[in-house]
Amino acid sequence: MTKVKAISFDVGNTLLKPKPDAEEIYYNIFRQHGCEMELSEVRQIFYRSLEEYERKIFKEDLDLTTDDGKEEEWWRRVDEVIAGRCGVKTELRQVCRQLWDEFKKESSWEPFSEVIEVLKKLKDDGYRLGVTTNWNSKISAILQAHRIGELLDFQVVSAEVGYKKPAVQIFEKAVELAGCKKEELVHVGDHLDTDYQGALRAEITAVLLDRGKKSKVVGPVISSLEQLPELLQSEIEKDGI
Repeated sequence: MTKVKAISFDVGNTLLKPKPDAEEIYYNIFRQHGCEMELSEVRQIFYRSLEEYERKIFKEDLDLTTDDGKEEEWWRRVDEVIAGRCGVKTELRQVCRQLWDEFKKESSWEPFSEVIEVLKKLKDDGYRLGVTTNWNSKISAILQAHRIGELLDFQVVSAEVGYKKPAVQIFEKAVELAGCKKEELVHVGDHLDTDYQGALRAEITAVLLDRGKKSKVVGPVISSLEQLPELLQSEIEKDGI
């Protein structure tokens, strides 16, 4: 039987969500720069463009090295596409910088309703807790501002480690900082490519967080972090990796 000692969490759309929704932040900024579309149209373009860009990254561009500059460049490239498709009339780099600065603000994020309570319970149950996230170096301040940072034992941030998920190296760093063997670590995240499949490639147990209940993954899947403590006890610790 494998004894789970540490839990690694993705951050965006796992522990934290944009406030307001990401597409609404885009809409509000785009409206300042000549966009005449409705929110529903911006929402469709946002998700379609992000999906297209991520597919290109994960299927074609496999350079998973990163730092703060590369993180900003990654988002600039996709944001230029989104802004262009939404009819933004201002110089696109200026708009992308405004978006980047907005999402770096602590006030642009909030925890999902169950997060603090679940983390406290897992902490009380004796697990070491941490995050493994594709983010710039501002994330520590954001986590601290929302009372998550104080509950963490380790933080693995792509811009600081030099690799982004799904690179094996970032998960190896999580194992190192968690102070356990890789079979004793569980990674929880909402993204199929970066979190679930990335962790599995690193030979780490993965739990997919599927809040929309749309996944067809056969394996540990939850729709809320509230389900995680019971899952750890009933399935993962019983069956092992």
